[in-house]
Amino acid sequence: MKKLLVTLLFVLPLIGGCGFGAKTPDYYIVGYFPSYNARADADNCWWDITHVNLSFATINADGTINDGDVRRSYPQVAAKAKEHGVKMMVSLGGGGPKEEQDAFAAAILDDTARENIIQNVMALVKELGLAGVDIDYEAWNYPQDYVDQLSPALEKLFVGFRKALGKKGLLSSAVAIYGLDKGGYTQATMESMDYMTIMAYDLTGWSGVTGPHSPFSYAVEGCEKALAHGARPNQIVLGVPFYGRGWHDLDISRMYGGNYASIVERHPGAEFSNELTGETGKVEFWYDGFPAIDQKAQYIQDNGFKGFMFWELTGDSRDPGKSLVKHMNQIFSGQ
Repeated sequence: MKKLLVTLLFVLPLIGGCGFGAKTPDYYIVGYFPSYNARADADNCWWDITHVNLSFATINADGTINDGDVRRSYPQVAAKAKEHGVKMMVSLGGGGPKEEQDAFAAAILDDTARENIIQNVMALVKELGLAGVDIDYEAWNYPQDYVDQLSPALEKLFVGFRKALGKKGLLSSAVAIYGLDKGGYTQATMESMDYMTIMAYDLTGWSGVTGPHSPFSYAVEGCEKALAHGARPNQIVLGVPFYGRGWHDLDISRMYGGNYASIVERHPGAEFSNELTGETGKVEFWYDGFPAIDQKAQYIQDNGFKGFMFWELTGDSRDPGKSLVKHMNQIFSGQ
């Protein structure tokens, strides 16, 4: 999950165990609520979901946590979660700036700081009555020897949270495909999770090439790699983006983006496509519309996976006929 650092072409529009009668459906629909974003409004989101991740509580190098954003958004999100039977989690980390990533990595590597993370986060979980913890660790852009040190330390963090949460608390993770490539997730790490969300987006843009950033092939690649690293099919939740990315005239230096709500508002009928053409007539902008969701949902169902995750709740269209959340529910309910 990332705080999008692109120039926005479109105007962005202006969530529990909540042990309150949470749903137990066959499929999960997991959404992130961007607590750090002042525009985030729980009343302006669809709540036909099963889990919501309050994002983010960031981690300091000594294992203390920065949870101010999460606490500020908690009241409005908790009200909606209770109303709709949604399980509420706190998400740690995220794709923030390098200093945040470095601090999280340093804390994981230090035995005392790592225990502090667990104690501090569990105190928050108990205080707010949350269903569990989502670990969104994305700091894999280090030399391989450093990653080789991080991997067993990350295992200790996950196993520690598994023990602290017990059988009733939930432990999930947003899994980076490049983290799988670097061997960051051990078998014990995978086994500690109740479910994992595969971040099958941002393939292009940050990599210096143009083209679709969340193609079906990347979803398949991510899920197959997770399985190869020891995941069970019923642990896998496929991540999709509620935003698009493009390049003016496919010029790599002219990247722009916008959330799904803005795309379908500005381009009538865009929900029935996954791409837009620019002024030159070339396809230069890609996103996940209904066709992409249909194809990925079929893949989920065919392989016994657990459902969808998406980044993020405020990016969906408020028009029920164009909403991706509504569309996911229709597919999984067989409507």
